Amino acid sequence: MTPPRAGILLADDDRVDAKAFLRTLGTLGSGCEVTVARDGVEAWELLTDTARTPPALIVLDINMPRMDGLELLHRIREEPALHDTPVFVLTTSDDESDRYRAMQLSIAGYIVKGGLGPGLKRALALAGVAAGTASTGSDDLAGAVGAAPAANAQPQTARPTA
Repeated sequence: MTPPRAGILLADDDRVDAKAFLRTLGTLGSGCEVTVARDGVEAWELLTDTARTPPALIVLDINMPRMDGLELLHRIREEPALHDTPVFVLTTSDDESDRYRAMQLSIAGYIVKGGLGPGLKRALALAGVAAGTASTGSDDLAGAVGAAPAANAQPQTARPTA
């Protein structure tokens, strides 16, 4: 039996882009919980932590340090417990080879960061993530994402703000 899924895992090393994601999610009226991973390695550790509830939706950047989004996506698709999780690629890359490789790994969608609102709305609908009144929570991601996370750094969980 598949365990219940909740929330969104965002894997993005850019702090500004992560904040933009949370703001956009808030404007769409989603109060779901978002866990932010700073790179593919941290995202993979969160996804394979059996003590955590698997996310209902994974949104990942292609260009990240330590493990890029395509390698992370490849691992997700090979992991039976995660194989069917909807994954959207969120990136500044409009490189056709990146898009092709992501499509080969059965992504649910590809969002160029400039078109975040409509793409995120589609992602939420596809994943069945509940929309509702956005929770007021900390929009402060200080330390949540960065180029070189500390080995003992904890992932940040936030709720979107409108």
